[in-house]
Amino acid sequence: MKASLDMVTKHTKKARDSRSDPAVSAVTRPLAPAQPLKRPRQGRSRFTVEAIYGAFVRIWARDGPDAVTMRIVALESGFAVGTLYEYFPNVEALLSGYLRHLADTALARLDAELLKTSGTWQERLRRFVDVCCDTSACGYWDERMLQMEPLLARSGDYQRFFVQLERRWASLFNTWDGPRPSRSEIAAIALTVWGARRYRERLDGMAGLDGWAEHLSMQCILAVGACKTDQN
Repeated sequence: MKASLDMVTKHTKKARDSRSDPAVSAVTRPLAPAQPLKRPRQGRSRFTVEAIYGAFVRIWARDGPDAVTMRIVALESGFAVGTLYEYFPNVEALLSGYLRHLADTALARLDAELLKTSGTWQERLRRFVDVCCDTSACGYWDERMLQMEPLLARSGDYQRFFVQLERRWASLFNTWDGPRPSRSEIAAIALTVWGARRYRERLDGMAGLDGWAEHLSMQCILAVGACKTDQN
């Protein structure tokens, strides 16, 4: 896996150098990070890919990133190595797909929370923030994965994810009897909560952060309440 990390780093540097040097850019097309060949649509293919991801993270967590190879993942998952290659051209693409899977899982958990319409708007907001801030519920991750994520992201990936995240927040505000923040206020709240979660991930193991999500919920309640006052 170290070789994969080195390769991604080289691709990123090459792309950066090409953008800064017009002469190089004119004759060189930067290499993009490897991506999954296809996304599973049917139940059987989703089961297969999720089983592959499960085997991948078990090896990563148990033996370390350097132990991950397509052959070892195939043995761990019980699938033929050819099955893995139907979805992923290499380990780099497998990691990229898994990181996208974590993001999709986070959005799916927010969708599930949106179906729970009981409680006051303050209670619903607190639950929604809690789901956003639950850094362990979407799947396994560690510091090495976080380091590689921006190297594996495609152009526009972060923007596309944030658009989806913002839509979930807008759906929350549109389906309750509480204040209705403006579009810019919704974007600011979504950015604040998700940004706090992302930075909290980078501080894993740091002392003195107990209760951070609850404090963030209280700040969001105050901010949303202020939106109501501003609109009167």
